[in-house]
Amino acid sequence: MVYRELLSVGEETVISPTWRIDLGGCSLRCLFCSEWAQVVQPHAAPALRFSADWFLPHLYQRNKQGARTISFVGGDPTVSLVAVLEVLAQVPDDAWLPVVWHCNGWLSDEARALLAPVVETWAVDVKFGNPQCAQRLAGVDGLKNDREVTRTLEFARSRGLLLRHLALPGHLACCTRPVVAKLRRDYPEIPLNLRSHYLPLGPARTASLARVPELKRLLSDVEMAELVSLGADATASKRQLEAK
Repeated sequence: MVYRELLSVGEETVISPTWRIDLGGCSLRCLFCSEWAQVVQPHAAPALRFSADWFLPHLYQRNKQGARTISFVGGDPTVSLVAVLEVLAQVPDDAWLPVVWHCNGWLSDEARALLAPVVETWAVDVKFGNPQCAQRLAGVDGLKNDREVTRTLEFARSRGLLLRHLALPGHLACCTRPVVAKLRRDYPEIPLNLRSHYLPLGPARTASLARVPELKRLLSDVEMAELVSLGADATASKRQLEAK
């Protein structure tokens, strides 16, 4: 189910302008998710069924408007894998645009293999820096989360990879710093997008989630300054690597 589409210039420069397609559903239930309604109720309005009849006319329109890539986003698009592959199989060669797969890293070996011939760039959101936060904020097995994300990163590394991390209030020490350190150490050549745009939407706004009070606020000025510093350090490290 697709609930939003637009020509986006707000993604990384190597993929923008991109035709962004937001698909309902996800394999995680993150309490900080800004798309919560579409994640838990993917068939709710204004969602439409993702089909070739919907996709192809929009593709031609966005192509004419300057789209360089197609970005499948969510939620997480992997839960809609079968529908996406069925539709892409009907795209004529002269209308094809490179596909960018924006995901949380939770893919099976079979899913990765099916997407390999189709996806040119993998944009992977590395969310958590430790198993405890993965369990507390997303309700998943933290060790399995780290294992699956790492498998996807290794799979995508030689194919075209973008790394992302959304900084959360109260989680720079436990999540952001460890994530940045790991990615700088293990994937120094890969672009890293540290995102500072967290807003307390979805479940994070409800009184019933008092167990995560830190998610009910924005990043503080101190946290924002540290995030900028971490981003500058990561950029400097990448430039030093390229210079070698």
